[in-house]
Amino acid sequence: MSRLAIAAWASLALAIIVSAVLVTMLVLQGYHYSRTIGSYETRAQVAADSTDMLFYMGQLEQGMRDNGATTGYTALIFKQPGNDLTLLYRTMQNVSTRLRAIEGVDQTSVTYQTALDDIRGIVREMQDPSGGLLWVRYGWWMGLIITVVWLIFLGVAGTWVVKET
Repeated sequence: MSRLAIAAWASLALAIIVSAVLVTMLVLQGYHYSRTIGSYETRAQVAADSTDMLFYMGQLEQGMRDNGATTGYTALIFKQPGNDLTLLYRTMQNVSTRLRAIEGVDQTSVTYQTALDDIRGIVREMQDPSGGLLWVRYGWWMGLIITVVWLIFLGVAGTWVVKET
């Protein structure tokens, strides 16, 4: 086997290993963001009463703080109010304030039900920042590394094929 063939096979092995490691890291980090941020947003939206919803909103706020997701954007280039983490975090705090305000209201009253429904609507419309965080913090550079490694493999393999024919 020629040195070029060995280089081609070695670059293929490297490309596969690097891709597998980085994709695994990306999946694990995505799961972490989904578990500590996204899942609490979903739970808050379907909570039965204001106490449960307030608990889940607290967990969501804590997850955002723990993951450093209280400032910045979930976009690299097209930054806008819709992907501004500061605004999202402020909205969560406002929702928690509103939930505390209706805690003492009779749960069977129209006022309570209307307020809770309105808050559910706000939570439903909030963007889950998990995917954006994953892309901004890890996805773009992992994708770049994987692309470069595969381009190296294709270059070496292409040279090997051309020289062998």
